[in-house]
Amino acid sequence: MENLPRFILQRFLSDKDGTIGAIFDDKRPIDNQSAICYTLERPWLDNKPDDKSTTINDSSCILAGDYFCKYTYSPRFKKNMFEIFDVEGRSGIRIHSANVIDQLLGCIAPATFIPFPPPKGGIKHTNGKVYKYYASGSSDALKKLESILPKTGCVLSIKDAPKVCTIENQWMISLLGSYPLKDKKGLQNWNWGGKL
Repeated sequence: MENLPRFILQRFLSDKDGTIGAIFDDKRPIDNQSAICYTLERPWLDNKPDDKSTTINDSSCILAGDYFCKYTYSPRFKKNMFEIFDVEGRSGIRIHSANVIDQLLGCIAPATFIPFPPPKGGIKHTNGKVYKYYASGSSDALKKLESILPKTGCVLSIKDAPKVCTIENQWMISLLGSYPLKDKKGLQNWNWGGKL
């Protein structure tokens, strides 16, 4: 995997309602470039796979690490899409369009925008449920990502969200958009890896 193009999925924050991040090209420092797209994932639940014997989606996002990623045929989706290989205890992890975490079974949804801070009361989805995080423009972000990632294979390096905000990582929240960077005290008290 050493000679393959490398991309970074940097998770910004993770709580019981989901995990938000963004994908960057590894050729430049990520704090000095625009994201290729934002990402929405399930919350961290100890790498738990989906239990197919229930109708409840209680799967986890996958472990942080370096993964081989290639464009392959998905029998479930009946089309080609990026698959993430060698995930410990998991299989069939894909990058596909989705708006909310219930549409993901450990997979990654790209987005052009994720409303942040999340609106009070959340966002009502067409399934009638209310969600804190919503991946807007997921289909458009997927098309952009598919035009950039090499379909023959690349490395996707997934990095966990920092536990606290520091001067070195506060750019992550500013990249999400509307959080006021001038409020340094608020930023430094931001609990990124825990409950919001």
